[in-house]
Amino acid sequence: MLHYRVVEKKRPGDEFTEGKYYGCLVNPGKIDLNGLAKRISATCTVTRADTLAVLSALQDEIIYALQSGMRVHLGDVGCFRLTCRGKGVERKEDFRVSQIEKLKVVFHPNKTLQEALAVSNKEISFYNVETAPAEAETTEPDEEQGV
Repeated sequence: MLHYRVVEKKRPGDEFTEGKYYGCLVNPGKIDLNGLAKRISATCTVTRADTLAVLSALQDEIIYALQSGMRVHLGDVGCFRLTCRGKGVERKEDFRVSQIEKLKVVFHPNKTLQEALAVSNKEISFYNVETAPAEAETTEPDEEQGV
């Protein structure tokens, strides 16, 4: 179930115009490597400790691969890759590595993940954290709310 609340958003710099209300997802919590290991070990024959070791190694290997300039493909989840930001120069010959100012990790979800998280997916339900529990929505969300 995805939690959301309704928030007003106005156009930046236009404080006099009425805003519109949109659905905004709220994270009810987080799951860490230990939590993932516990859930995975509950669904297969691998122990939590073994699963945690593999997930920890996976984390290290993703970092190593990105630092090496590789894309990291994680099956039906998607892929990670690096991009960079920096200062431009007028001529190609004038460019120096020192002009790269920031690296950013970009995640591209795979089609399987996109379909699993599609709002039209009947397995996803929505819960407004600002209303009573009886008002949880299990039908398609209201388009006007932007959920």
